[in-house]
Amino acid sequence: MLSLARLPGPLLCCSLAHPLAAVPLLSYCSLRQCPSPRSRTRTSLYCLSLTTWPLVSRLAMASSSSSAPASPHSSQLKLGRSKTGALQLDGFSIEGVSIGGQETCILLPNLKLAFDIGRCPERAVPQDFLFISHAHMDHIGGVCMYVATRGLFKMKPPTVIVPKCLKATVEKLFEVHRELDGSELKHHLVGLDVGEEFNMGKNMIVKPFKTYHVVPSQGYVVYSVKNKLKPEYVGFPGEKIKELKLSGVEVGFWN
Repeated sequence: MLSLARLPGPLLCCSLAHPLAAVPLLSYCSLRQCPSPRSRTRTSLYCLSLTTWPLVSRLAMASSSSSAPASPHSSQLKLGRSKTGALQLDGFSIEGVSIGGQETCILLPNLKLAFDIGRCPERAVPQDFLFISHAHMDHIGGVCMYVATRGLFKMKPPTVIVPKCLKATVEKLFEVHRELDGSELKHHLVGLDVGEEFNMGKNMIVKPFKTYHVVPSQGYVVYSVKNKLKPEYVGFPGEKIKELKLSGVEVGFWN
């Protein structure tokens, strides 16, 4: 199970019960595609939540207890726009919607992040980074609409991160929609494999981890890093540090 715990300072730590390369700011995966095959269950709940099941159920407003999609005659079938539920933790807002077989999208608006896109709920559009876990339609179906809507509202092109094995196919998907719609669909598409890292800027790094599902899938760890002065430069005046940096000297290191 994925759970969140508090760390000293304004960080959230997600425990996945397996080693990570760094202390994470947050992490995302589904119980249906979790890190250990022995941990797989039939539930469609997404545990980007806080340690207790009541809070999980509050976040996943309309989750199914089965991996099967909702019947067309089921009360779970919602034809309108999905609404996201929300939790608060130490100033971080965690929002999301998860309807088995129809739509899953988890948002962290404070950090401008979206994990999976579902059918592109309205609250996902302002998020600058989108992480796709796998290519089932209830997780990736709204990706072109997400990019198109941001373009419509003159937002900057988003960064869309997908498993590396899916990148070429997702590029074809965007090309088809460009041909159909006549839109530019500007975005930055990144294929990322397990063990690789991507620098998101603002001292944040994302790193995928392996998950298990019936199709290729992965989860994501987002963690913060700090640029610290090398010991030999500690105590130098600010102006001297600035002068060294402008001359090309590496005065710091990432930690």
